[in-house]
Amino acid sequence: IAAHYGVTGGPATAAEKTALSFEGGATFKVSAVVDGSLAGKSGILPGDLIIAVNEAPVPEQDFYQGLENLFEDDTSCEEKRLTLLRGSEVKHIVLPATCREG
Repeated sequence: IAAHYGVTGGPATAAEKTALSFEGGATFKVSAVVDGSLAGKSGILPGDLIIAVNEAPVPEQDFYQGLENLFEDDTSCEEKRLTLLRGSEVKHIVLPATCREG
């Protein structure tokens, strides 16, 4: 995810989710965004909590593998629709269509 989209992070803690009144499953907390990356150009900011990709929730089991699977099928060249929490506000951000060589 970091190399292709320009975002790094990891699972949000229970305390972080509680502070935002998020009672869903896992979330990906963005810790850094690479300047000029797809994530940066799309408006993703450090501190954002990604809660879904293409309306599929971030999986709690095998967090990193599950998250990678949500982003994996880039050979279809389709945009990725992210649902995220920024503070207490739900945001919808679209990452442009890209293709990874399969």
